[in-house]
Amino acid sequence: MSEASSAHLVLHFDVNETIMIGDPAGGDTYDDSLNKILAKSAFCRATGPLGKNGACDITPTAWHDGTPMAESPPAPPPLQPGWTFDTPPGAAAFYKQPALKRAHAKKFADAGSPGAVYAAQRERCRAALRWAHAPHPALSSEDGAGTLLPAFYRTLDWLRRSGRSFSVVLRTFGSDLPRVQAAINAFARGEHPDYPEGAPGLELPAERMWRGRYDEGGRFSLQPHDEGSGAPTITDEAEAVRALSSPGVSGVMDHYGWWDSHGNDPAAGKPLWLTLEEATTRHLFFDDNIHNDPQDSIVSVRARRDGEAAAFSPLSGAQICSLHGAVLRRVPTMQPVLEPDWFLAEIEACGERLAQLRRGQAWADLLST
Repeated sequence: MSEASSAHLVLHFDVNETIMIGDPAGGDTYDDSLNKILAKSAFCRATGPLGKNGACDITPTAWHDGTPMAESPPAPPPLQPGWTFDTPPGAAAFYKQPALKRAHAKKFADAGSPGAVYAAQRERCRAALRWAHAPHPALSSEDGAGTLLPAFYRTLDWLRRSGRSFSVVLRTFGSDLPRVQAAINAFARGEHPDYPEGAPGLELPAERMWRGRYDEGGRFSLQPHDEGSGAPTITDEAEAVRALSSPGVSGVMDHYGWWDSHGNDPAAGKPLWLTLEEATTRHLFFDDNIHNDPQDSIVSVRARRDGEAAAFSPLSGAQICSLHGAVLRRVPTMQPVLEPDWFLAEIEACGERLAQLRRGQAWADLLST
């Protein structure tokens, strides 16, 4: 067994458009989110150098292969989920063009939108997400879909059956933790028809639900998600890491106000912890909003040399970008929607990439900072 596969695995999953489609509390309907996940994998032919946030000065009018958006070809150029972190030269992300995003993102595959040529792809995604059983108050939604992606349940079930030591931490800037808690607890009790054995030990109890908060000095702590829940307040960051890393499932409503007020600064995002000289625990963060941008990161990787170090310190945006595919992974959501084993494959691939990094100069450079 490799070092990466024998380590205790701590999987951090963003919620909205990573493991759940539709965010009513945040103002996105199920159809809005379904359209958005396709729009995020659509690419245009760039009309010039890409500026801030990947936008062109002149709004593109053609898809990445040169097909005019005004046309309706019988075989539209393929969507490119593999380009969502590393976009090739000459291409520009549809979702990062302000005029296109504003006008079409939430109606991307509807008639009248350039993305209407991808309506069949949207129906493939809708079919893959359809709840095929009797309605369930926690496991299915009014839209006829499952509350959480089938790939997420597949991942939990496979890891449980494998006997691997692991933890799951649900991370969100929104107010959707109670909805996710209800779905996971029903799954753990064996109420999901596809997993009648359930998953004992993978319940999300109220005492493991927190609000992650930064104080004015940038120090991170965990505070109870709900008053009287039994969740402890944890002000020592190392202790917070231990609590979230213990086997089972935890949930964190992260500090959106702090990240937003700091202009999406990489030091202000959802924290992910890295102890550089420790190989017994491996953290991996899945989020659909991870960007290849040193000035903008939704995940703040906070590192220390070893367990004796006094504190974790945030890495730079460039350092965080260099860790993509090893300790954090952007989720092109249409892939886990259509590929039920996508998360499992990426857990393996990221483990291999992390092992390579540990043997290279980039890791030595992190140790020297």
